[in-house]
Amino acid sequence: MKLEGVFLYYDKENGNGRIYTKEVAEDIINQFKEKDKSVAYGECGMPDSFVTNLVNVSHVVKDIWLDEKEKCIKGTIETLDLDKGKKIETLMESGIPLSVASRGSGTINEKGEVENYQLYAFDIIPTEKSSFKGPLKITD
Repeated sequence: MKLEGVFLYYDKENGNGRIYTKEVAEDIINQFKEKDKSVAYGECGMPDSFVTNLVNVSHVVKDIWLDEKEKCIKGTIETLDLDKGKKIETLMESGIPLSVASRGSGTINEKGEVENYQLYAFDIIPTEKSSFKGPLKITD
């Protein structure tokens, strides 16, 4: 199953009280495009570790891009033919809203802006747990 949606908004405070600047958003895209594809695989749910657990892998991020009009990073995802990938498909087909959450580390400056962000993965989580409420949509 192919999915598309917002991965991260920039230049506005998210539900966690963080602000990702446009520069950080552009850096996230560069990290995705320049690194080995280890950051392209994500989990079903939000893990407690920066290390991707292969037991929970559900999808691969195919592409991400900057949408300057909506001030966000958007992307496409393809679910994998694995237990967790099938779970994502079943939830989506049942109308359960799911969103993307970036998994990474960085620092927060005095303005609440994220700096020195290191991307580890993009995970699929329930929309109610998302910091921006941007549900994914099925594209095929």
